[in-house]
Amino acid sequence: MPRSSHSTRSKLKSPTIALAALAFGLSCLLTAAVQPIMAGENVPLGNPGFETGGFEPWRHSGAVEVVKDRPRSGQWVLHFGGGPSTVEQTVLVKSNSTYCFRAWLRSSSGALTVALGAKNYGGLLRTVSTARGDWTRVELPFTTGPSATRATLFAQAHYDAWGDDFSLEYLGPAPPSRNVESTNTIERLEPRIPATELGVTQLSNERMDWLLDQRFGLFIHWGLYAGPGRNEWVMNNEAIPPEKYRKYASPESGDEYFAADRFDARAWARLAKDAGMRWLCLTARHHEGYSLFDVPHPNAFTSVQTHKRDFIAEYVAAVREAGLGVGIYYSPLSWRYPGYFDPTGKDCRPNNWKYQTDPAHHENARVMKEENYVAVKQLMTKYGRIDHIYWDGGWLSHEGSDAAAAYFHEPGLYLDPKNPWPIGKEYQDMDPATGKAWGIMGLVRHYQPDAITNPRYGWMGDIGEEEGGDPVIGPIRSAQLCDKNLTIHPSGWGYPKEAIRRGECMTRDEVIRLLADCTVRNMTMLLNVGPDRHGEIPPLAQARLREVGAWLAKAAEAIYGTRGGPWHPEDGRYGYSRKGDTIYVHLLKDQPGDKFSLPPVGPLAPVKCWEVVTGRTLPFSKAADCSVTITGIDRTHSPVDTIIGVRFDKDVMTYALPYK
Repeated sequence: MPRSSHSTRSKLKSPTIALAALAFGLSCLLTAAVQPIMAGENVPLGNPGFETGGFEPWRHSGAVEVVKDRPRSGQWVLHFGGGPSTVEQTVLVKSNSTYCFRAWLRSSSGALTVALGAKNYGGLLRTVSTARGDWTRVELPFTTGPSATRATLFAQAHYDAWGDDFSLEYLGPAPPSRNVESTNTIERLEPRIPATELGVTQLSNERMDWLLDQRFGLFIHWGLYAGPGRNEWVMNNEAIPPEKYRKYASPESGDEYFAADRFDARAWARLAKDAGMRWLCLTARHHEGYSLFDVPHPNAFTSVQTHKRDFIAEYVAAVREAGLGVGIYYSPLSWRYPGYFDPTGKDCRPNNWKYQTDPAHHENARVMKEENYVAVKQLMTKYGRIDHIYWDGGWLSHEGSDAAAAYFHEPGLYLDPKNPWPIGKEYQDMDPATGKAWGIMGLVRHYQPDAITNPRYGWMGDIGEEEGGDPVIGPIRSAQLCDKNLTIHPSGWGYPKEAIRRGECMTRDEVIRLLADCTVRNMTMLLNVGPDRHGEIPPLAQARLREVGAWLAKAAEAIYGTRGGPWHPEDGRYGYSRKGDTIYVHLLKDQPGDKFSLPPVGPLAPVKCWEVVTGRTLPFSKAADCSVTITGIDRTHSPVDTIIGVRFDKDVMTYALPYK
């Protein structure tokens, strides 16, 4: 799956990914001008299986290509390479008619979604998705409006995914509308159904609720890389040998010494609360292999050894004392081990240190895996309740996906006693019920049954991710919940000394805009800062976070505890969040005008409308078609996200139509 500055691959792809959202937006604007393909009874889509080896007549944007890579049928297949990526085709349709858009789809690692969608057909945007890692037939029925002549059909993914054998079928005339209920456009979205992989089942929706309710968290990248201040990949980028990299943990390194002398976890927690953040996530170990906690393994490299301090213990205590959620980042990747690039000892992959194939690397890789096992057990057992775990670096040799390396890491429920890289029996933790040794997620579920995890250790994860500063676009993430994580300093996750000297930092409005885009899509947002070598978060980042917190204090009711919807957002213009009997309309800066109309709400009766940030009451009316129009909106007080609350006489999902 793609990574941003956490990964070398993402740096190579970043120009393409950065343009993805812009290209997608332009393609939407051009939709009406593109010559559509005729569709109707028994008329297929153009190039449905991409067997031409190209896209025409599909339009495309982002990191998407037509390749020969395990197609479902034929020779060619559509591949989404990472970042917001879309293909779409406009067809001619009949009005007041029902169609079914179908495709065979599969995602990387069986964790992250690839979606089909329909728009511009005289109805609301509709999507359906799958998170299956094998080929799955996905169907999206939709009914055209009374004056519709066209429809735009699309497929979209944010991670490695594939699509093949697209089709559109005409199902017949739509049934006539007869009453006010038929004008209800509030429809239940595709549900999230917990799946099982490697013997481990995703957490239930109820156990995931706390993260969605809290919405906004603080990510912190801090380790030895804060000493030189050249970002968290400095060891790899500058090919620093492990024995020389250790110098950053010693005062001998001078002004590049990771001193940690002003580290104050309580100050970090206070800043998070000031910013309106509800949980924190700290890098317990990054790819450099230096642990901020005690690891009882002879090959570990830790802060307890170098500083006589367990920084994770101090962090967890401070965060819990502040009443915030505790998140832990852990990377199984460690550049301290040449075996990472040559786990079999028979095929060393390219690397900046110029390691060559060596049979001894097999055992070296085994020791790396064993240290991870011991470290994960320590994190799960020594620090009390852990709410969120962010794995990162489950891929091997900087190649392939995290899921592709599961054979090595054994991230599932149990270890395989025949695995070529065994964990020493003295370190294995046994399931008393079966006598089997827990795998990585077995340890997590046994000791931290409510901890929410991501897919980057090779298991599918409870929640997906969209990493990096790209705009958040597309439909509500309902079938697979997602976290948007990015860094407030665009040039680095770890302390970027030169960028900070230049004053590079996201603005308040940039943060608010991304948070709004996440809220209306039912996503969470984890915003990163990189403390300096002393342990202090840069003053400019602190100022920005407190500015966001001041805005959130006024907008809180529309952010925390809400769910995206009930309708899909319109990219760059507006979206919705909901809670109980209230729908919150988020009008973004590019949405003009001082009035706005909600789609038809059926029998629901609006009883009050107001501007959330100012509290000012607004006039409203409900039309014969059951749409609700709000007027007199002031777009000047919070132009980046003007939030309008609309309260109804009942819970807004009371009359919601079933998911089709």
